[in-house]
Amino acid sequence: MATASFEEALFHWDRTRLPDLWARAQMNLANSTVALALREAGNDRLDRAIAAYRETLRVRTREAGPGEWARTQMNLAGALRHLAEATGEVAHLETALSILDEALCVRTRAADPHEWAITVLNRAMANRAFGALTGKTARTEAALADLDRAEAVFEAAEATYYLGCAALERGQGLSALASLVPDHAEARLTEAMAALGRAVTRFGSAGSRVDMLVAQGHLALARLQQGGIAGDRAQEDAARRDLATASAALVETGHHRGAMMLEARARTGPGAAPGSLPLRDAGT
Repeated sequence: MATASFEEALFHWDRTRLPDLWARAQMNLANSTVALALREAGNDRLDRAIAAYRETLRVRTREAGPGEWARTQMNLAGALRHLAEATGEVAHLETALSILDEALCVRTRAADPHEWAITVLNRAMANRAFGALTGKTARTEAALADLDRAEAVFEAAEATYYLGCAALERGQGLSALASLVPDHAEARLTEAMAALGRAVTRFGSAGSRVDMLVAQGHLALARLQQGGIAGDRAQEDAARRDLATASAALVETGHHRGAMMLEARARTGPGAAPGSLPLRDAGT
């Protein structure tokens, strides 16, 4: 198991004598722990990942290495967002958004458009989750505005996977707005389903099956929502079948948390947490 290997490395690598290797092991331990947290119920692994990211930041300071510091900050923010979606604690999102804004002081569009866009995408995810937890439409609208900015960069770079992530977030945000603001709900849901359909296609092209299944689940949720508004029982029944199929497929791949998130959303509605699986900025 990867986490065991990194824990073993930390046993041998002293932070004082080998700070770079120690920080790399801490970062990889945190990333692998988050990956495991996506598969399982419970939040212990997320708590441990957050602690490991914070340990990493004892060495990866902004002064010593701004790029590595910003990457670690963004991964920490992602773990905090996921924990907030699991627990409903908005304070984790407030911390995550503050961290992302700090990271964007280093990850600027001028210096590196792609890293900037990934960080802005993560900020959109945090704001979308904030809106879902609090019902504040301004947060969801801020998320959609960030998605516009990030997508422009991803489209220019033909970054298929990240375009899928942005489309998934857009679909969720529009579905939430359709629930929170009844005016133009059907039009928002039509746009949401189009975005979620793009996410399914792009994740399929990128070979990201788990993300594709999550997008299929959220597409089913949007269809369920639309069927409920229209009073279309046949559409609701078909959407529930599609949702069950996506959820079962996630369980088969070992991603129990993803299935639980979809099922929870079906019970609570699109304007409530939990949300999507978190985007991780891979890197050591």
